[in-house]
Amino acid sequence: MYLGSQAQSVAVINGKELSLKEFNWVYQRHRPDKSAPNLDDLISFLNIYIDFKLKVQDAIAAKMDQDSSFLAETGSYQAALQQQLKVKPGQEHEKMLMNELKDALLFYSITQQKIWEAANHSENGILSFYTSHQSSYQDRPFEEVRDEVTEDYQHELECEWINSLRTRYRVSINQHLLGSLVR
Repeated sequence: MYLGSQAQSVAVINGKELSLKEFNWVYQRHRPDKSAPNLDDLISFLNIYIDFKLKVQDAIAAKMDQDSSFLAETGSYQAALQQQLKVKPGQEHEKMLMNELKDALLFYSITQQKIWEAANHSENGILSFYTSHQSSYQDRPFEEVRDEVTEDYQHELECEWINSLRTRYRVSINQHLLGSLVR
């Protein structure tokens, strides 16, 4: 079966089901190659998508979805998207698209706060990271590799954040259903 749309859950993320239909829709939209997937591809994509959903969950826990500027921005984007795509409100495709838009905006907001701004306001953190990983930069002076160090430091912050989310929020994957998608 090649990603059929059944009413089953591929995963459960902090008590919220990730339906096969949603997973299939997102997977197909983000895959340039339309060939039949293999299990490794599905697992890899699912884990990336779970990390995305965990970050969205973290934004919701921080009440970013209730912020008046977020609500106004989301409303503006939704109206523009509906007009551009000529999608009627209430259609299933429209619902998934609007949920993806809302999740993407929450993802961006929380990532900006937790990673980009955190790194930009932590000169000591960046310098400490450089000192403990100096050999990775072939002992070049900090000012020469500052941008590279900042990027690596942001990556470390993101990995730590994802690990904390994976610890804080329960995630279960329906291995049987996932395996059946490639048969």
